[in-house]
Amino acid sequence: MAGHRIFVCVGFLLLIGVSCIGKILGGWEDVDVEDENVKNAAVFAVEKLNTQSNGLYHQKLAGIHKAQRQLVSGWKFKLVLEVGTTSCKKNEVTFDNVKHCEINENELKQFCNVVVWVQLWNSHFELKEFECNEKISKPL
Repeated sequence: MAGHRIFVCVGFLLLIGVSCIGKILGGWEDVDVEDENVKNAAVFAVEKLNTQSNGLYHQKLAGIHKAQRQLVSGWKFKLVLEVGTTSCKKNEVTFDNVKHCEINENELKQFCNVVVWVQLWNSHFELKEFECNEKISKPL
């Protein structure tokens, strides 16, 4: 009986310790926007946004403004992306070649909040959520 109480007390103290250092298991944590997995998730999200858009021109990643991740069965990345319209038409250039297209600086950019689920061990990427605002000159 006394051993059970000690076990419960130790578990409770560990829970308090984890909470005190600001980390909650399974919670979102900030991650560097230069992280290679963040960049891969961002490129994937923009490719999916392109396929779901009925615009004539490809969109291209112009920047990653914020990145967070959550450990699930793999990683979920919550990203704030800056997306610009290129001069390349979708019916003339594949998305794989968009990296060679220039962003049209006369167009305003969109800022998109996306969530991408990634399982690195099997190269599985899935766009779980996205919301892009109207084209504006700076993020919300």
